[in-house]
Amino acid sequence: MTIDKVQFAVPLLQDLVDLLLSALPETSPIQNQDEFSVWTTYVELAAQTGQDARKLISLLSPMGYVLYATGAYLDEHAAGLALSRIQERSAEGLLDVTVSQPVLIPAGHIVQTLPDGQGNVLKYIVSQDTTLTVPGGKLPVVAEETGSKYNITVANRVKTLVTVVSGVTGVTNSADWLTQLGVDTETDESLRTRCLLRWPALSNGSIKDKYILTALSVPGITKVLVRDQHPNGQGSVDVYVAPPTGMPTNEQRQEVRDALEYVRALTTNLRVLAPAPVSRDETVTIYRNPADPRTADDFEAIILAVLNSLGPGQTYYPSAVADAIYGTPKDPNIYGVVLPSLAPVTCTETQMIVPGTITVVLA
Repeated sequence: MTIDKVQFAVPLLQDLVDLLLSALPETSPIQNQDEFSVWTTYVELAAQTGQDARKLISLLSPMGYVLYATGAYLDEHAAGLALSRIQERSAEGLLDVTVSQPVLIPAGHIVQTLPDGQGNVLKYIVSQDTTLTVPGGKLPVVAEETGSKYNITVANRVKTLVTVVSGVTGVTNSADWLTQLGVDTETDESLRTRCLLRWPALSNGSIKDKYILTALSVPGITKVLVRDQHPNGQGSVDVYVAPPTGMPTNEQRQEVRDALEYVRALTTNLRVLAPAPVSRDETVTIYRNPADPRTADDFEAIILAVLNSLGPGQTYYPSAVADAIYGTPKDPNIYGVVLPSLAPVTCTETQMIVPGTITVVLA
């Protein structure tokens, strides 16, 4: 949600100087208005002080409104509504390890992903001493740092045990290996949305807004769709939730379900569900300036951001990928973007577009 701030006009410095000088009586003995005189210097200093004060007012006054406030000022508005910014947390998961003999993998050992196109890896730390017998078992790990970038949803990306342990023959992750998703610190726009939902959520009629607000307050949940028109029989409500990328874990769905228990109507049959994924493969040919240093991985990240921005029931417009690659204002290094089809891809309320195989051809 983008909101234009109400800007308070800040007069030009010369206009303030002229205003001060206009207040000087014609009979005043102080008439030396030479550009470098002491009198003119003091008048300009007074005008500069007035202009600085107006600039400060222009910057601070929007902070008094939920619609415009940012940072710590928005946190104060949220606190007044009994809300708080969702804080960052680390991803946790269980890796699959195969062994040729009984081994002890101590806490603190590090595993990492395969390098991406730019040589970057993601590291995870073994969270507790783990003894494994043949043929192997689960290894609990926690991300090296907080944030959602550690939420790998593609199988077989974690492949390397950095510190060699004799007897370990393989390390990998399944597609559903995460037990806790990493979470980024909540953005101003997300917190603002929850603040604006606070009053509608107090309604004594439909409590759809209350369900949305409550689900969005669960760390890691950024997409919510509520079906409250008896989708599963009289008195039923289905709440579809998802994180920024991929599908929610069972633990996240349970966390949302537990939170909704405090706000649901007593007669409501409430279900918390993951939307059915609709995989979208995309091949994009990009004609660009040969001097452009970006790689196919860089453009793949742009495409993934477009696909991952979609929530349950939302339509995918391939033209949005082209727009994102061109950029705003238009990137002069991009000459053309070609996609196999620009036909919109629709899905039902219970479905959600997710990235499939992304192919980037640089021409």
